[in-house]
Amino acid sequence: MLSLMLTSLLAIECPRWLPGTDEILHSEIALSPQNEIKNLMRCYCEVVKPLEAQCIRQRISPRLCKERTETWLREEVFPRMSRLDNLNSTSQSRGRIISIVP
Repeated sequence: MLSLMLTSLLAIECPRWLPGTDEILHSEIALSPQNEIKNLMRCYCEVVKPLEAQCIRQRISPRLCKERTETWLREEVFPRMSRLDNLNSTSQSRGRIISIVP
């Protein structure tokens, strides 16, 4: 029953915004990995959490509403964060000289 109700909730769809604007990008335009993460965080704040609140207001089980949010995080955010971490860890490390003046 729980999985049936969860699947009956609409999937969360996030627009891809042009960084720093409200303009929606075409699907064929790629974002840098860093901008992709920023876009997902914006989507979480502007789309995902408001949908969760709306779901609860519609008297759907809060547990189901929160599960949909958690599913979105597991499927959309965590894999991309992992890829970004891998990208950062494989990039060449540069030495830095820091001068501290007393």
